[in-house]
Amino acid sequence: MKRLPCPCPAGRRGGGAPRPAGGFTLIELLIVIAILSVLLTLLLPALRQAQVQARDAVCRTNMYQMGLALRMYLPENNDRLPPSSCRQEDPRQYWLCVLNQYLDQPLLFRCPADRGANFLDWFDP
Repeated sequence: MKRLPCPCPAGRRGGGAPRPAGGFTLIELLIVIAILSVLLTLLLPALRQAQVQARDAVCRTNMYQMGLALRMYLPENNDRLPPSSCRQEDPRQYWLCVLNQYLDQPLLFRCPADRGANFLDWFDP
């Protein structure tokens, strides 16, 4: 009969429990956690900055849409601005609601970057 080589490493013959094939040691797990925490601390400021830039882009897009709506409104109304909202009884006659009629999607009534508690509701002034 042919003798097979011993599957144990040279220093592990005899005693000790065999190590599972897919397991990690505690030190390996701690190193992975440390690396992930360092990466997160490096990436979080960049993610926050990207979030602020996204909010700014939404506000700029909304302002652009308001400008387009105003450019469509003016020629149809003898180059007069939309009615002021301070003396209107009907909420549908406020200038922002009037401009909404010229767009496919409704304009934002509030900038996403605005976190203030006091906000004027255009439909309940």
